[in-house]
Amino acid sequence: MKQVNNERALWSIILAGGEGTRIGSFVQRWLGKQKPKQFCTFVGTRSLLQHTLDRAARLAPAERSVLVVTQTHCQEAMTQLKEHEVGTLLFQPVNRDTAVGVFLPLTYIRARDSHATVVIYPSDHFVFPEDKFLDHVHHAVLTAKQLKHRIVLLVVAPDRLELDCGWILPGKRLVHSERKPVQTVLRFLEKPTAPQPDEALSHHALWNTMVMTAKVDTFWDLGWQCSPASWNDSTVSVRPSARRKRREFWTCFSATCRLKTSPPTSCNRRLSGWQ
Repeated sequence: MKQVNNERALWSIILAGGEGTRIGSFVQRWLGKQKPKQFCTFVGTRSLLQHTLDRAARLAPAERSVLVVTQTHCQEAMTQLKEHEVGTLLFQPVNRDTAVGVFLPLTYIRARDSHATVVIYPSDHFVFPEDKFLDHVHHAVLTAKQLKHRIVLLVVAPDRLELDCGWILPGKRLVHSERKPVQTVLRFLEKPTAPQPDEALSHHALWNTMVMTAKVDTFWDLGWQCSPASWNDSTVSVRPSARRKRREFWTCFSATCRLKTSPPTSCNRRLSGWQ
């Protein structure tokens, strides 16, 4: 796939706030210390985070990317960004799971570009081949523009039982092309127990990649509908200012202050009740 990062109003959010607890013991034995997996270099010379930044930059320019990192990993993130561009680096004061982590960068993007289409990338995935993956992401972006009030989530057909993956039970078909069908989501199975994936396979369930795209206001409305307690007026207050950069700063500052007291909230748990 050729580089197509000149597409208007396309933004990237890269989530790098996880602690890597599921493989923490392996990393401890390997490196002799704890290190979230997104900052680890498992293959070649780039970490999973650096691979993700480079992939995202092929669809949207680096200046329209927002990287979210937990404050405790500030130094590691700054070191890894020395040779990799990112438009904006936001530090979460604490890790409050994916849903809350998504809305911090959304606050920033929405203040700058209210018509944006956003792609959200976890930063702890190893992807190969990248061209094929980006082709699917680009198709998802086009679908999100067509289905303006829906979130488009990329999934993978499983080749085995896997308890560490989130699973999705697909619903009715919305859009269909020869290679890329688009279906509703009936149900999410997040970190399933042993019998559930076996049952899910028999119902043609799919793996959840957590790579998703939608219009910025579609994500925003989802937050208001599903978690109003975490996302109230104080989150999006904007102090008056003649300078746009100052206005954006105060929007994010307000969001950051609110995140300190927000409960942990998972995207999958919230998406389950919203189709």
